[in-house]
Amino acid sequence: MKRSEIRIRCPFCGVEIPPSDRCPVCGNSLVLGEHYVRCPKCGRMTYLANFCIHCGGSLHLYLMPIRLKTLANLLEYVPSDRLDEIKALINNELEEAIRQENLLEESIKRINAELEDMLTHPVEGLKGLGDYLKKIDRLRMEKTTLEQVMSELRKAIEEVRKLLAQ
Repeated sequence: MKRSEIRIRCPFCGVEIPPSDRCPVCGNSLVLGEHYVRCPKCGRMTYLANFCIHCGGSLHLYLMPIRLKTLANLLEYVPSDRLDEIKALINNELEEAIRQENLLEESIKRINAELEDMLTHPVEGLKGLGDYLKKIDRLRMEKTTLEQVMSELRKAIEEVRKLLAQ
């Protein structure tokens, strides 16, 4: 296979492109290390990709707002004969984003309930105190990370709704 025949899929807009440092369609960087995020599963900083390099946890929630905004921004470049097709694709992505937003809300509620339970039933004595405190820290970090992801997702949903309404 010739180098000119090799194609990769941009993780942001999903378009197949020749290998490059930057997607020629959406302009996002494809260089590892340029985008770091906190893994919602393990809490460690990792490259923005489909999965965490440390624990394998899914990072698709970070990619969703970027992909959604990128698809919506492509609307002005789409030929009129393909506009309905692209709008349908964007609406499918929008529905998935809203579904993910609801799942994030449920996860945050679960974490809040677990934290409340832990704080109302503290560990007695020093035995197990270290694990207890580590678990509280992990839950708080996970909650903060999920809240940040949900905030970005909500912003993307609103931006896309506005673009589609035009």
